[in-house]
Amino acid sequence: ALSSKLSESRMMMELALQNSKITTYSFNFSRFKSCDKVHCNRCFQFYGTTNSLLKRNQFICQALPQLRHPDDSGDFFYLFNTIRTNKLDEYKIDGFRFDLTKGFTNKTSNEGTSGNYDASRVAILKDYYLAIKEVNPDAIMICEHLAGIEEESELSQIGMKLWRNMNNAYCQSAMGWSEGSGFTGLTTFNTTMKEGGWVGYMESHDEERCAYKQTQWGNGLLQTDLSVQMQQLEANAAFFFMVSGPKMIWQFGELGYDISRDANQQGEVISGEDHKTDPKPVLWSYKDIPEKNELYTTYSRLLALRKAYPDVFGQNAFKEWRVSDNDWNDGRYIRLETVDGKQLVVVGNFTDRPVDMQYVFPVTGEWYNFCKEGMPEIITATHLEVPAHSFGLYTNFSIPVK
Repeated sequence: ALSSKLSESRMMMELALQNSKITTYSFNFSRFKSCDKVHCNRCFQFYGTTNSLLKRNQFICQALPQLRHPDDSGDFFYLFNTIRTNKLDEYKIDGFRFDLTKGFTNKTSNEGTSGNYDASRVAILKDYYLAIKEVNPDAIMICEHLAGIEEESELSQIGMKLWRNMNNAYCQSAMGWSEGSGFTGLTTFNTTMKEGGWVGYMESHDEERCAYKQTQWGNGLLQTDLSVQMQQLEANAAFFFMVSGPKMIWQFGELGYDISRDANQQGEVISGEDHKTDPKPVLWSYKDIPEKNELYTTYSRLLALRKAYPDVFGQNAFKEWRVSDNDWNDGRYIRLETVDGKQLVVVGNFTDRPVDMQYVFPVTGEWYNFCKEGMPEIITATHLEVPAHSFGLYTNFSIPVK
């Protein structure tokens, strides 16, 4: 039974994709069951269309009569449970990431209304979450939900994690443009979300690369100078990883990957052609480029710092967070402080001129300078001049050198 269900599902997807790069958005079982296979009732829906592809719907429906189909989505929940048990138990995976979980509903919606609160969708996703936890209490369930805060908050309180798309903000800062560059949406701090409920990301398979956008639309030297570009991306990384909550790094982001998401397998962007889902060049050679390797090292050290001092990166340690569009000209700032007195400050200058930042250090005295291999230095003033396209990171405790 399991193999036949898998075969049916695979055949539906193959038929939906046949002779087209359009991918299936959803399949409505009740519509298919009532369809006369002549007059299309749009049981299949598609990405990137107005769902007016009647001939494609008809082709799929007419090609499927010989297949047995489940009466309702309950059969597919059974199928998921079987797969869940095999994957979690036999293959020892960490959990599941579900695509487009706004579609886990029996309610009709469109692009404009799909993000509206849907209690039935919450209940369905909770069933999946609890089914996963039955097999492995430590397993993770991540949803590509991208809905309203009310629903995402409820899902996070249940225990799920949800993608948090910060691509536009980090691309804007990478290119040196202040408009839309605020990082405030990255953290669950001061929201109804459960701590750690959002998995933030700067780049993904759906979004454009920060480094590619630099080469196309960067401000001044950020369009042409590799060293300046990578320094700006290091500042991005500091203001991404030094914030509480889980993060997702997209492939080769740590090396400043600058091939467009729309490029073909040769790395070329051809006007009028869609190559978004094509394989992209694998460029391990970027590690041999000093400027890109420096970005890689910065990523590594920032992550080592998070790992060594997890208490510093809990939400309770969040004290100051000046990272909005309005903080662009005077420099951006993060201050973390734990209950036992550990302190960490991050300063960032994303502009093309030095900035004299005020009230950086809560106290003078000995601080460890992350950007100078974690060496201690005596700070005698609370302000700090931050060079263009750079960040600074200081702690009052020793930090990992590598």
